[in-house]
Amino acid sequence: MDTICLDNAAAMECSVCPDETGFKGSPSWNVRTITFGHFLAANSQDALVDGSGCESPADGMRGAHP
Repeated sequence: MDTICLDNAAAMECSVCPDETGFKGSPSWNVRTITFGHFLAANSQDALVDGSGCESPADGMRGAHP
């Protein structure tokens, strides 16, 4: 979580929405699932993080970010 939330990680949430989200800087983003795989390149080790609370209602208040 420290990689995603930088200095505001708390268990499975960020106390401030990450910059990559629709409501960056707003409180709070709750992580739902983390899926590991090769999303950015065939030989990369990546994690797709799905959370709620930092996206607009049009996006169902959810979003996933590699």
